[in-house]
Amino acid sequence: MDSQDASIQKKVPNHTRNSPHLAPGNGRIVPPHGQLAERDRPLIAVFCDWLAATRVSQRFQDLDWFVPLVQTIHILSIAVVMTSVGFIACKLLGLSGRRRSLAALMGGTMPWVWSALALLLITGTLLTITEPARELLNLLFRIKMLMVLAMAAILLLLQERLTRDPDYWTASAGRRGSARALGSAALLLAVCIIIAGRWIAYT
Repeated sequence: MDSQDASIQKKVPNHTRNSPHLAPGNGRIVPPHGQLAERDRPLIAVFCDWLAATRVSQRFQDLDWFVPLVQTIHILSIAVVMTSVGFIACKLLGLSGRRRSLAALMGGTMPWVWSALALLLITGTLLTITEPARELLNLLFRIKMLMVLAMAAILLLLQERLTRDPDYWTASAGRRGSARALGSAALLLAVCIIIAGRWIAYT
């Protein structure tokens, strides 16, 4: 009997074995194991595989100088943003001198901040195209991006109010308190962004 079953199994074509079949008891069609595993993968993981296999990503990966160069520009841009945020936060917290107003300080630093953030966006996109799984599948990377957006929103709010009124954040005790709170939040976000960026390299 066993030999007969074995001979019957040998006659079953390979494509039939790999074809969808009915699951016993419920009549539902079950796809082959490989297809099931592929279907169950997160969409972001499938996107990372597709992006890593594109011609652009492969080209970037083949250039030995590309990632170091882009990372250098990326790190320098981070330094510009974080240094500027530090100066602004210290001014908001009353830790710096009073000879220069907040409006004058932000007027001189914010063009550098927005330019550096634009460079961060460009270089970050290039690094993501080169190593998509390393960035997009990392939870810390997503948290870091949310913190960058939050910090940029704080800076935009500060700048927008100063554009309307150069003395806006010093006009009353309530506004000075809000300015200190925003400065503390911006400084905390900057520190957390730096920590998250370094942590990503080791995860």
